[in-house]
Formats: sequence, structure tokens, C-alpha cells
Amino acid sequence: MEFNILIIGSKGVGKSSFINRSVNGKFTSNDVNICKVKHQTNLGEITCNIYDSSCTEKVDGVIIMFDLLNNQTFFDVIKYKSYVKSMFGEIPIVVCGNKADQTIKIKTSYITKFIYYNTDISYVDISAKSMYNYEKPFIFLYRKLLSSKQLSHQELGEHDLHLVEISTTV
Repeated sequence: MEFNILIIGSKGVGKSSFINRSVNGKFTSNDVNICKVKHQTNLGEITCNIYDSSCTEKVDGVIIMFDLLNNQTFFDVIKYKSYVKSMFGEIPIVVCGNKADQTIKIKTSYITKFIYYNTDISYVDISAKSMYNYEKPFIFLYRKLLSSKQLSHQELGEHDLHLVEISTTV
């Protein structure tokens, strides 16, 4: 299976670092326009074409990132969510608060309230630097995308879906 995933968010939130960590396992901030990541899962191989914010291709799912140290980037998430809905319709969205390895400055009540009122998205704290939860946005998206392909819960292994191995192509 192959999916196109768009990663968007405000400047400086760690999008490029997250992509580079996913692609080559290194923590760098070099810009990446498109790359392929092959995830071996317990359900077989999934190829993920990762696009940066300039993508206008068919997109299957979106990762919206913000910086847990910067309130404004968190408030920008609503703008990005509206953009995604207007451009691509109802597709799976995962919101990621990046830099979870540092002292978080955004009030957890903001994030809790956001999650409560936006039940159509998934949320996860990540750290591109320390690799904390960096695979979870992909797992959340794959679960939603595979279930939309009407695989049974038994085939999907909803509670067991996990990454086994990652190989990349830029």
C-alpha cells in the first residue's frame, strides 16, 4: 500500500527535522521537499510519500506540527486544519506537538481543550530530536487510512499495528 502524507505547520516547529529523522534517522533541519519512507508493519509494507507544505498533489493524510515551546504555533494549528479541510476535504489529520523533550511552555489545558473539541483528529507529543514517539503519527494515520479501506478489525489488527522496520528513499 502507498499513501501520500503532507506535513505542515508554522516556521521553526521542526517539520524538516521530523522528516529528516523519519527519512535517514538523523536530526538535521535541512529542507526536504518530498521523500519516500517504507514502513514494514505487522500488516506488510506501507510506502509513505512525505510532502512538505507546498504539496498540491492528492493527499491521503496530514500531520500538522506545532512547537510545544511556542504558543503562537499552537494557535496556528486551527488555521492549518481549516486549510487542510478546504484543500483536501475530510482526510485523517494527526496534530503533533514537537519538542516534548524540553520543558513544555504551552498550558496543557489548551491542548486538552483542543483535543476535546476536535474529535476528528489524533494528537501526539513528539520529539524529532530524541525520537520520542516519532513513529506514532504514522501509526495513527495508517490505522485511519487502512480502516477507511474497509479492512476488518481482525485484518487491521487495530491494537497491534506497529512498525517493524523503516527503509528510506529521498
